[in-house]
Amino acid sequence: RISSGGIVLWTVPSAGEVDWSSPAIDGDRSVLAHDGGHVTVYDTTGTVVWERDWVSGRTSSPVIDGDGNIYIHSTGTLISYDSNGALRWAADSLAIQGLRVYTPTLRADGSLLVNCGPSSAGDLCAVNMSDGSLVGRSNFGARLRGSPAVAPDGTIYVTINDDLLALLDSIPPLTAGWPTEGGGMGRLRSQK
Repeated sequence: RISSGGIVLWTVPSAGEVDWSSPAIDGDRSVLAHDGGHVTVYDTTGTVVWERDWVSGRTSSPVIDGDGNIYIHSTGTLISYDSNGALRWAADSLAIQGLRVYTPTLRADGSLLVNCGPSSAGDLCAVNMSDGSLVGRSNFGARLRGSPAVAPDGTIYVTINDDLLALLDSIPPLTAGWPTEGGGMGRLRSQK
């Protein structure tokens, strides 16, 4: 943790390799997902609040909804914990495969968008945030690269191979202002 003045406040050893993941901020807590299927929540002093493990490989950056629930895309699964570390659900049935994992994107209708299927298939899934069930699935016939982004008007942006594709939709992101605060992907906890 680094202060606004650039002073290192604390450093803690990681519980595992952090290759694809950036931390998420939830008020006074930091959430970090580690490769190998491990997530750790730290308080403002660097003390571990809670840790959990699951059987998996690489992990995305975690995202946090307005209730403090955490969502992580991992090799083979999409998983959600509540703010106290209790497992809410694991969506293994989405056939989330391949070596690439991308951060899910939260939407205001209670769904999240995540790349799914084999990494070369080009599938985008909408998943119910409350129970991990599949809401919808679209196939683009080519590899999706990076995380989907949702504009304030609901337009979904995805990168397919080297092309940017805009998909017209009317479901906005969970919180306005993400392009400057959280990259459009909910890495800062939303405010209801």
